[in-house]
Amino acid sequence: MLGLTFAVTGFVWCLCLALLAAQFSQKLRENPAIKSILNRVSGLVFIGLGVKLLT
Repeated sequence: MLGLTFAVTGFVWCLCLALLAAQFSQKLRENPAIKSILNRVSGLVFIGLGVKLLT
């Protein structure tokens, strides 16, 4: 019974988390200013990883 309760609550929690993350990411993708910032940040991360790879 305890295992079933754990599985159900875990499933409900993960489902709610996935739905909220999908809505949040949709809002981020619709906003052009945030989209530009995220593109720049990801570019900086890739440049940083390239520099680390060189060293």
